[in-house]
Amino acid sequence: MTTAILKDALRLLQANGLPKIRFIVEVGSFAGGSAMVLGRFARSLPKPSPPVLCLDTWLGDLNMALGRIERRTIDKRHGQPTLYHQFLTNIIAANLTHHVLPMMASSFLGAKMLSFLGLQPDLIYLDSAHELRETFFELNIYWPLLAPGGVLIGDDLNWK
Repeated sequence: MTTAILKDALRLLQANGLPKIRFIVEVGSFAGGSAMVLGRFARSLPKPSPPVLCLDTWLGDLNMALGRIERRTIDKRHGQPTLYHQFLTNIIAANLTHHVLPMMASSFLGAKMLSFLGLQPDLIYLDSAHELRETFFELNIYWPLLAPGGVLIGDDLNWK
């Protein structure tokens, strides 16, 4: 995730008739790298800055849980990953606590809550699932949640 991608997304939103971004959702936050990019981007927009809701379980994916990848990042204390604490530490250090709101939930529960509450993000950054079927399923549940003219961007979308 880069600021250039977000500026492109902003241009798309404006071309789609949305003069400003009111609500951003990140699905899959891990240690907060993309959340910090989104938070800084939100902070740079005209006031009032849009909130960035970060949805994640902070448990990692299957390969992380099995210790196949990211062993150092998925530090555990009393059997629980410390990812959420690292995420918070990074957001606080970046001075983004007024822009980034974490919500501990699976991507599916997060989508259901947004739908139930009638919240429609203008921008969704999808980066939680890293496997073909998971990514496809998340695309299907998040696309209808977008505000009219909204933009969905993400990683792991290059599946055949």
